Amino acid sequence: MKQPHSPWKKPLFLATVGAAIVVLLTLRTHPATATASQQPPGRAADDQIGRPPLKADMQEFMDRKLASAQHALQYVATDRFNELESACDEMIELSRHAAWKQLASPGYVQDTTDFVNAAEFLRRMAQANDADGVALGYSKLVLCCSNCHQHVRLPPMAAVPASEIPIASRTHSID
Repeated sequence: MKQPHSPWKKPLFLATVGAAIVVLLTLRTHPATATASQQPPGRAADDQIGRPPLKADMQEFMDRKLASAQHALQYVATDRFNELESACDEMIELSRHAAWKQLASPGYVQDTTDFVNAAEFLRRMAQANDADGVALGYSKLVLCCSNCHQHVRLPPMAAVPASEIPIASRTHSID
């Protein structure tokens, strides 16, 4: 008698789930993403282009993306491919929201593009009912999250005082 398919017996799947749990817990407990804040009273409902988004707005979106990623992990672990497609759609839609476009540095644009590509790949694997492809896709998605959060934690280049830049970098002579 053939045993029912169980994703828990595949080493790649187990490694993916373990790594994803570690990354999601790290992202959730990191100070930049761990504290939920209330919306300030009287703020404009529309995003204002050219001005950085409010911290409360960013926190709300990060919480929603994290919740979608956590749901996706649940659907990956239980081979619930239809629900996984919906979670991917939600993550992609959140990534395209106007508030994110206000952070349009080249590095951020690349991180967002990588994330959307990973979510689209994960969605395609879910449509194909490919358990191994879904595990790989989720790994790629979590890696994109980790890379972006690592970049976000770096100080902006303009914030580095000139006195901390090595002398050789500050002077250019034509000798």
